[in-house]
Amino acid sequence: MDKWKRLQGLLMELHFENEICPALNERYPATNYTTGWMVGWRERKRIALKSIKFDISELDARFAALLRDHGWNVLFFHFDPYSRQFSLTKHQSQCSKEIRIAKAIIDEANKKLSTLFSGKIQTPVNEVEEMVEGLSETCLEKIWRNRCEINSLMGPIMGIRDLDALFWTDQRGFTIVEFKRKYPAQGHMPTTDKETISNIVTGDLLPEDVYNQDHLEAARVFGLDVGSHVKTVKQFREMGVRFLYMILDSDKRKASDHVGKERHAKYEQPFLWMYLLDESFKGLALTPPKKSGSFGNEPRYQLTLPVSQFKKLHLMESQRKNVKN
Repeated sequence: MDKWKRLQGLLMELHFENEICPALNERYPATNYTTGWMVGWRERKRIALKSIKFDISELDARFAALLRDHGWNVLFFHFDPYSRQFSLTKHQSQCSKEIRIAKAIIDEANKKLSTLFSGKIQTPVNEVEEMVEGLSETCLEKIWRNRCEINSLMGPIMGIRDLDALFWTDQRGFTIVEFKRKYPAQGHMPTTDKETISNIVTGDLLPEDVYNQDHLEAARVFGLDVGSHVKTVKQFREMGVRFLYMILDSDKRKASDHVGKERHAKYEQPFLWMYLLDESFKGLALTPPKKSGSFGNEPRYQLTLPVSQFKKLHLMESQRKNVKN
């Protein structure tokens, strides 16, 4: 994967967590939120995990209870940046099966982290310094911890992916918010066959068995990865958890084009958002490995969402200044 592109993405993730999530929470005061959850599987068992630095919040405990009620194994761990070691926390369930899986994951993650630190850093130092200029020590540590955690757990946990944010309201329960800075694709293979879309979502039909480049049509669409995010939509919808897709529509690649040195928003265009259901998807697209933002070398299939279906949200101060009341 393009390391420069990934670092830009990390800075936008930091902006989402530190600026956008609090703004959402302020706009909708009946809500509460948490970040830092990751999900995947091991030994054909669903795994959810979160790094806990001090204590577990009431919201995290509520989410963990929901997961366990649906057969998930939940892992609460601590990563010490000084010793560069993972360990289980006092909040870990004492269920013998869950403890066994958790200890195996921690052992493998520590070994992988040790191997990662034995290699050489290939990204030019001055390039990194330019991108993180102005960030506080706390923010820098947060980025570093996040990458250590997910890179070390990739392998011990298959298909690992993070949940950008998890919001809660008493009226509607949990909502996963997925945030992306991206711009629309200009074509896809449309399909109005609800059964085809539904079978791709459930995994009963492989996208490569459906996709046909000869049937492409011009359209402005956003995509959602079949192998990761679509799977997340399906898994959590079965648990009564909604999925909100939130996009900053921009073709600018540098994080500095969107946020200032204090990580405050500079962009004026509104966010685009949509709650996802099977019927939201209108087609299929393919991204070649070189253009993909994923870590592997495989083509990336996405279910598509027409730009016209999204609603607009003027949330940040920079987005509201030119909006007429």
